[in-house]
Amino acid sequence: MKLYKITFGNGTAWTVIRHVQVEEFECEQDALDKLIDSFERTGETGFFLTQNEIDSGEYHSDEYVAGGNHGLYLHHYGLFKIEQEVA
Repeated sequence: MKLYKITFGNGTAWTVIRHVQVEEFECEQDALDKLIDSFERTGETGFFLTQNEIDSGEYHSDEYVAGGNHGLYLHHYGLFKIEQEVA
């Protein structure tokens, strides 16, 4: 198993830090997908942008990433980092 630390902005002075465990053969994108899916499953939808918000042009492509089973947009406000944790 591998562990990734995902840090992203939430529009406040504080950042959100989550630790995501993936299988040994999985990579950073798999960790991001699992994180987004867990937010969707638990109803933490405040981290997401809608397709209409993306299409409006109000948000730049360096402010969000897409992932998860449903291709949701995680809004990170330009602060996004994935690091593999050393076991």
